[in-house]
Amino acid sequence: MFADVRTRPDDTRTVNAAITRSASRLTPVEESTDQLDRPLRLLIVEDSRDDADLLLSVVLRGGFGVTHEVVDNSPAMRAALERQDWDVITSDVSMPRFSAPAAMALARELRPHVPVFIVSGETDVDDAATLIRDGARDFIQKHELPRLVPAIERTMRETQARLEYGAALARWLQ
Repeated sequence: MFADVRTRPDDTRTVNAAITRSASRLTPVEESTDQLDRPLRLLIVEDSRDDADLLLSVVLRGGFGVTHEVVDNSPAMRAALERQDWDVITSDVSMPRFSAPAAMALARELRPHVPVFIVSGETDVDDAATLIRDGARDFIQKHELPRLVPAIERTMRETQARLEYGAALARWLQ
């Protein structure tokens, strides 16, 4: 289900070094129940085990209690989306057997309310703009991985506000 495939080893080593430097600049999370009791169901669409582990460690250091699954192809993602609801989906742009546009289409089909963040080592601005226009919540380069935590927090606050607004509107209409 998960392949540790690297299509460009030299690029991967460079990106991993940049991600490690970036993640090391994170400040440690305070040991408080407020920070650590934030549950997050995270579906990671990624073909590199190292990149998935690093993304997960950044999110954990951001204070989330994470339930996660890593997939790298359409059938595995479909099964994960059908089996469980997710709070956030992250996806690499291009993988040997899958792509961010395909992952976004599948998420839109099965779980249209779940935000998708693109997390990629590629820096093509046109691709980023297209993916955001097509519904990605944000495009975060792997060397800027610490930006993912505030983006997830912002999205979860917006989702909570929409749910509260919907509940208040339903009460008012009754």
